[in-house]
Amino acid sequence: MKRLTVLCFVVTTIIATGCASTRVTTTERTAIEQALLTETAREAVEGLRVPVIDSQSFAMQTEGFETVENHFVVSAMKEKVLEAGGRLAQGENTPDLEVEPRVNYAQIDDGMFLIGLPAIPIPVPNAGTIQTPELALWKKETQKGRTKFSAWAVNKDDGALAFAAETPASVRYYSRWTILFILKFKTTDLGEPF
Repeated sequence: MKRLTVLCFVVTTIIATGCASTRVTTTERTAIEQALLTETAREAVEGLRVPVIDSQSFAMQTEGFETVENHFVVSAMKEKVLEAGGRLAQGENTPDLEVEPRVNYAQIDDGMFLIGLPAIPIPVPNAGTIQTPELALWKKETQKGRTKFSAWAVNKDDGALAFAAETPASVRYYSRWTILFILKFKTTDLGEPF
């Protein structure tokens, strides 16, 4: 009986090592999450089809425009309007166009698929809760960044719609795999260093 107890203790200790998953970051988002959001935002804005603007001045109306990578997206949209022939309004000059960007969606979806035994919380009287180790025969954790924006512009002279445009949807992913408890690897369509 004593040998069986020792054997059970040793097996449990071996299985428990290496089964932890920790999200470590000292910033609001991990670098992977930020890369997923900026890469999908960049790709989406690159697909924004702004019609040719014949040297008209414009101002970007960003009040109420809220997205995780706000400054990056606004900067990229200004660049697209400049590439279409617009001029950024300077000083107190009244712009010919007022461009307003909108967020259709810009978030990260988390998903997990597991074949095996998940970690199970077990309440222990007077000690709190302990968790059993996760036993993953096959596990896939995926984060998908999904982004889509739109923009529209109004002629300041007559209030008419100058243009309305929408970006294509952009998706990037980062997956972590575990096979047979210990084999771990990742797959992603993000570039270096991810």
